[in-house]
Amino acid sequence: MTNIATSVPLPGPLGWIADRPWVVFAVCAMAAVGLGIAAVVLQGDSVPEPPDIRIDERGRTLDDAIVMLDRRSGLWRRDALVSAGVALVRGQSRPTVVYGLPGSGKTILLTQIAKECRSDFRYGICLAFDGYQVEDLGFVLHQLNRFLAGFGRAVDDQDLQQAPRPATLRQMTAELQGIGILVLIDGLHLADATTQAALLGALRGLDGVKVLAASAERLTPNLDASTLHVPELSPEEYREFAHRVAEVFDLRIDVDNVLDKLPDVVRAHPRTLEMTLGYLKDLPLELLPVGTASDSRLVQHMLGSLEAPAVRALTRLSLFHGSDITATITYAGEASLRGLEDELGLLLRRALIDRVQPTIAVPTVVATNLRAVHAATVREETATVTAALTGIARTWLAAHRDLSPLAEVLAAVVHNLARVEAWSDLLELCDLAVLEELSRRGRWDAYLAMAKLGVRAAVATGSVDMEVELRLRIARKLVQLGSFEDAEASLALAAARLGDGDTAVHAHLTSHQGLLALMRGDLESALRSYEKSMRLAQAHGEQQLLVIVSKQLGHVYERAGRPGDAWRAYEWAAAHSGEDSKDHWESLVNLALMDAKNDRFDDAADRIDRAVRGMADSGYDAGIARANLAYAQIALARGNRELALGLVRQVCATGAANVRVVELAAAMLRDLETPE
Repeated sequence: MTNIATSVPLPGPLGWIADRPWVVFAVCAMAAVGLGIAAVVLQGDSVPEPPDIRIDERGRTLDDAIVMLDRRSGLWRRDALVSAGVALVRGQSRPTVVYGLPGSGKTILLTQIAKECRSDFRYGICLAFDGYQVEDLGFVLHQLNRFLAGFGRAVDDQDLQQAPRPATLRQMTAELQGIGILVLIDGLHLADATTQAALLGALRGLDGVKVLAASAERLTPNLDASTLHVPELSPEEYREFAHRVAEVFDLRIDVDNVLDKLPDVVRAHPRTLEMTLGYLKDLPLELLPVGTASDSRLVQHMLGSLEAPAVRALTRLSLFHGSDITATITYAGEASLRGLEDELGLLLRRALIDRVQPTIAVPTVVATNLRAVHAATVREETATVTAALTGIARTWLAAHRDLSPLAEVLAAVVHNLARVEAWSDLLELCDLAVLEELSRRGRWDAYLAMAKLGVRAAVATGSVDMEVELRLRIARKLVQLGSFEDAEASLALAAARLGDGDTAVHAHLTSHQGLLALMRGDLESALRSYEKSMRLAQAHGEQQLLVIVSKQLGHVYERAGRPGDAWRAYEWAAAHSGEDSKDHWESLVNLALMDAKNDRFDDAADRIDRAVRGMADSGYDAGIARANLAYAQIALARGNRELALGLVRQVCATGAANVRVVELAAAMLRDLETPE
């Protein structure tokens, strides 16, 4: 995801933005905003292109990369730190990690170092850990594979889905060798320790690959990285910085007098100092509390001076932290949560919110102290936003409207509700029907993030049934994504909460255990689990589960060399599922592929055609790409190369909901476009 429309950094004076908010909104409306983790390409001159590979250069310039992190990096510069960072990147094979306290300017330093290194690297990837994206390593894998696809080096779909994710990560990063690339990682501390170790370990020592990361915490020694500490501002530095900010903000105040009245904890940190000076744009210096040694006390004073509409707007913005600003205003308006845009100018001028290009960001120091100063308003607005978004989602579901455009907003709000431990509101947003629709539409990133946070909320509120349900859903999706160890852990926790028994929930548990065994190639264990699940499902009248288990048993039989049993299992699932259900269409696809293996191409084409029509009519995006790809494989086996080519192109053009299928389709497309 590249942000071409916003490739030019915001103008320096925030007042200019505040006077022209709709200019910013218009730019943001054109912005292409995807997951918080983004892959883009840096272009320079020093490393030649890999031979005999067609490279898609669209949106992969240096400016496209830098804009993903650039937060007014031209405002001010600490030359010694920039030079030290450049020297580490150029002279060390180990990752370079810039670390310092929140608000110390790490991200700005990261972009400034990257700009100085543009002659050393032709390409680069930007991975930003923020918001709900940090919940799963899959974000990194997807973005890396999209980047590699432009070089004809994407990992095979089967590997990406079924191999353990750390192994897949190592395989994918190995494909970066020889390209000449700088990997930028922001917010590394937000990733868990396992992800940090896996990512840095996979990138270390690769020929032509360097890593530059920012972290709020110093990494543990076992991660083996070169570090650059971002210290507090010295007196000379904070005076220089304050005068520069005053110039940008057009402040007509005695800057040195202000600095003399501020505690060290405020003036020594760029983020808090900028916020304080922004506060003074409209207010006299006498309103600042003096003699305090706490930046929290100062921020609380600023927040306490806000009028009620501004407090409500800031609270809503903190709940939408990490969302695309245009989408947020759109959905807030649809839910009658108006007033966000009216207060945006004031909040910008006071530096209480950060980077509206392209997402909303409320600094942690603001969000934390907002709850301390305006607890009642935060509680009220949290409930209001939750009810509004839940209402929108349910209305869209009732109208059979695609929930995909709402996925990132829902996931971001759920993540922010977890930050403030609003567990009941969080569970309300994790509506099972909404989660199911996100899964159907292929929005597995948002689905997994919401489900994982939902488990935390269920545990906090003592909702055992919901906890088990979500753990099973998480396990199933992780199995589909190839994260077998994590899936096994999720199933083990669900089993521990359930205890021994033969309930309907146990039937679902054993079906998930069967799926995990099947994907690991343990056919005997899979068969035992599925047979037990089927017995329990029959005893409890779980018809849909019977269909799912029969469909999965078909895969077991097929892999075990029992095609007759496989056929009967698929056929039973197709016959006993509703003709407008995803299980029915998936069973048709399975039968069609078996038809094709036995040269019954007319029957195969008929089944695939019915499956594709059904999926398309119902909006089952997560399945239609796979069905069309199967259709292409059947057409190719039948000798119809032209039809196969058209179908594969269609998958590549419209199947973005299922990234892995698209990548496999892209590989098939390259083969089909190669002259025979």
